[in-house]
Amino acid sequence: MSLMNSDEQNALETAIRRFITRRTPLSHVREVVTGDPGYSAETWSQLATELGLAGLGIPETHGGVGGSLADLCVALRELGAGLVPSPIMASTVLAARGLLELG
Repeated sequence: MSLMNSDEQNALETAIRRFITRRTPLSHVREVVTGDPGYSAETWSQLATELGLAGLGIPETHGGVGGSLADLCVALRELGAGLVPSPIMASTVLAARGLLELG
């Protein structure tokens, strides 16, 4: 296993970083985390559709993007660095991975 990003992972990292810079400034983050449900549904929808993050760790045979766990880590690292509140951990990581592992 390589600890270096592939070219595709570098492109994903760059795309997420650009998205965060343009659409989730810290002022926006502060505003949405104090409300209910604690994240912006609009931002999450854009992350899911434009960048494919909702299906990143899900195989294509199950309707996902088919990314690896390393790809998912790249996305999580960038979202964490940008302090982006989203349900990616609950939905894409915990729920989806759990269902995949259980068959």
